[in-house]
Amino acid sequence: MQQRDTTYDRAVREAARALDQGEEANWILARLTYEHTLRAGEKETATGKVAMPKWCTDVREASGRRFSTTTGFRYSSIWATHGLRAGADAGNGAEPSPPAKTLPSFQEAYEAVEGTPDRQRMMDYEGARLLLQGTTAQKVEQAAALLNDPDVRAASTLPGSKLRHAVAEATLAAVRLDQGRREHIISTTPSLAALDKEQAHLALIRLLDGFSTDIEALAPRLGRDRPGGLDAFLRDAWVRLEANLARIRQYVDTGSATQAVDDFLRGVLGSGNPGS
Repeated sequence: MQQRDTTYDRAVREAARALDQGEEANWILARLTYEHTLRAGEKETATGKVAMPKWCTDVREASGRRFSTTTGFRYSSIWATHGLRAGADAGNGAEPSPPAKTLPSFQEAYEAVEGTPDRQRMMDYEGARLLLQGTTAQKVEQAAALLNDPDVRAASTLPGSKLRHAVAEATLAAVRLDQGRREHIISTTPSLAALDKEQAHLALIRLLDGFSTDIEALAPRLGRDRPGGLDAFLRDAWVRLEANLARIRQYVDTGSATQAVDDFLRGVLGSGNPGS
């Protein structure tokens, strides 16, 4: 077991060096990626092969350069398509050797795997088929793999991008779902409901205390003359605050905070003097 780990570590270091070099090193990186990663249907066994995400992560960390899972799959495909066909060493334990003379330039091989219209159409078809016909487990596995890909993660941070919007929507939906589950559990469990009420009570005390502290610190900066252009915003903020203060006052006096806002709004509408 230790010998296999040592062999793998040595391969990672060699791949990291290849990532920093040129044409010949790209072929070495492609061969090492193919030899040390699992193909479809394979499982981690005594061969020492690992899943592509782990291999790419280890090579990135060893080299300090970008090498995404997507790129790893491309390099492996390049070796499977061109390296094996050319009769270069592949998985037989031999020492690393220069690529065969019959290999095309690595750039040409990369473009053949990455950019041909037929391959692009096939990838589009496979993606659409996964969405329409894939099982939930398959979709979840692929989504997790994509979100762990550095290129996809970078795209998810671009302002206004569809991916960023989709991630934000999914995150919000998950938060709402978790909140709904929490509220259901609390509402159906008396002991948890009592604990939740006590926690809310303590949170309210901390909020009021912090608010008072902030107001006391802010007051000296306000001065005597307020900026006229902010009057409308200030009055709107005060109406909201006064409504919530009325609710808190009722809670302090009666232990209930359900009716105070309605009473306040009726008083405001009746007097025609909001915020007074």
